[in-house]
Amino acid sequence: MAMLERKIRQRARQFYEERGRVEGRDLENWICAESEVLKTSILAPLWNRSQELQSSSR
Repeated sequence: MAMLERKIRQRARQFYEERGRVEGRDLENWICAESEVLKTSILAPLWNRSQELQSSSR
């Protein structure tokens, strides 16, 4: 899991840089990065299933 967290952290940092280093958007950057990384990782089937379950419960 450390490798996965590292990838998310790196991508969140990229979002921060790309968005002009705006303070106070760390959670938004993290969530976007987490979503992107998990969609492309080996855990993608689990991530997709959890998203389907969340969507159907709304």
